[in-house]
Amino acid sequence: MNGLYRPILPARTEAPATQAGAPVNGAPRSPHPRQAVRNDGRTAFEALPDTDWTGYATVYDLIAAHNPAYQDLVRRFRDIAGTWSPVPGSRLVDIGAGSGNFSLALAELYPDCTVIHLDGNAEMNAIAAGKAAARRLTNIEIRTADIDAFHLEPGSVAGVTAVHALYAFPDPRGVVRRLSEWLTPGGHVLACDPGRVLDTGEWARYIFGATVRRHGLVRAVRLYVRALAGLRQNRHIAQRQSAGSYWLHTLDEFRGVFGDAGLEVTTAIVTYRGCSDLVVARKPLPAAATHDAWLGELEPWARAVAPTPI
Repeated sequence: MNGLYRPILPARTEAPATQAGAPVNGAPRSPHPRQAVRNDGRTAFEALPDTDWTGYATVYDLIAAHNPAYQDLVRRFRDIAGTWSPVPGSRLVDIGAGSGNFSLALAELYPDCTVIHLDGNAEMNAIAAGKAAARRLTNIEIRTADIDAFHLEPGSVAGVTAVHALYAFPDPRGVVRRLSEWLTPGGHVLACDPGRVLDTGEWARYIFGATVRRHGLVRAVRLYVRALAGLRQNRHIAQRQSAGSYWLHTLDEFRGVFGDAGLEVTTAIVTYRGCSDLVVARKPLPAAATHDAWLGELEPWARAVAPTPI
């Protein structure tokens, strides 16, 4: 699939060197995985295990429910998206929507809008659809499609969200440019993405400790065993991060991608325990519309201070 996924238990791996071909600890670097050829004729990059998004879908929400940082991210998402005030009937899109934790939040926040939940994995989408039905949400459309095969009319979307999804696209910068094209003037973007290779061991201890404190040791161990399939996929994700298959970035680099796409960035912060970068942005209004909006705000004040006719 096209990487429409949100990692919640990242894997531990060594960070790549910053300069191609430079020695590491005095020893020559191995060839980049895209060039190194194995005995079977494949490059090391081609031989990397694929991420099994379908297998991950079965345990994704289980891990998310016991990850306090993930729950904090959901709350932050709702707080930010809840300020948007889209016009009733507007269209909102969540890309890489996974099991629906963020697309469903949008649907609950804005029952008079249509939310498009876009993900390339049918199993993730089936889980999201079940949750939407359980919550009796009728304003959400589940679409199974890769981002490259999904098209919307320019200027037809009031808000776009992408949480832990962009990093896995082959061309994340191109995706951001497409999102900008979809947006109506004044439309909103909320994007959060893991920018660094993450330490699975530290995260596992963090989540396991939180689960022990909440549910006790026995239940924590049982949950850990059930989540092993997810841990395996996190290792695959981290291998691809290190090999350059998945996007890594600093906060400034992440913010710059949205600015380069013609969006006005209003917020840029590091979140998710220092592992992810979050950007809030808007598509600028045309100059005439901005002037009209200013006049609209000025008019009530002008009427209040106008002299009373004699």
